Amino acid sequence: MADVPRSPRIDHRLRNIHFDRGQLIWANVAVHELPDYAAKTGNPVVGAQPRLYWGPKDPDYLATRYQAEIMTQGYASRAFALTSADTIWDPGRAPAGEHLVGYEEFTAPLRLFDRDGWRRIEATARRHMVEQWQRYAPNMTEDNIAGVRLITPRDVLATHPDMVEGGYSQGATIASQQGRFRPIPELSGYRTLLPNVYTCSSSTHSGSGIGRGNSLNCWRVIAADLGLDPDATVRAPAAEVPA
Repeated sequence: MADVPRSPRIDHRLRNIHFDRGQLIWANVAVHELPDYAAKTGNPVVGAQPRLYWGPKDPDYLATRYQAEIMTQGYASRAFALTSADTIWDPGRAPAGEHLVGYEEFTAPLRLFDRDGWRRIEATARRHMVEQWQRYAPNMTEDNIAGVRLITPRDVLATHPDMVEGGYSQGATIASQQGRFRPIPELSGYRTLLPNVYTCSSSTHSGSGIGRGNSLNCWRVIAADLGLDPDATVRAPAAEVPA
């Protein structure tokens, strides 16, 4: 990119992209039985969904202390976690009768802790996760857990050097970096500074996550540039299978 002409305005905006609100402690948790949430007492469908958020009913804590604890301790003392029991809809992801549950909770940008600090976070994150989970699903004990694979920002950056600060998206999904501002206004249309080079990564609208539409939006831009119908589907003739 050094030889590609860029305006000072673009350079300034690129240097000021924020990467400090998209770090997670991920865990793949193998369990003998699915979490049995206490909230089922009043709502029997709780726990049957592939994606479930749980956390304390304390908006003041979420608004005033949650983020501060993450930035100073590595994770909050009271979790607001996303759990995903994918074996509900795809039993093939685990042995028969067993289950695999994903866990996501926010953590700090990589730069806020040194190597020893991240080792401390990684060493205590599992115990903290189990303790918090049991508040909502009492059967989530160590006896129910067959194994845990933790992934932290150190792991993310080690395998994906473009994920600055070990985040799950290329740029924080804050209001000033969403929609037509993502990643910056001048580059928000899926075209890059290079001719005929496009991008549909999590750095573009609408950010990270499965099904966000980045690739479809990018394809529509490419099709427009090439004068193609983006909705046309070209199917090759089915290959004949020998008898």
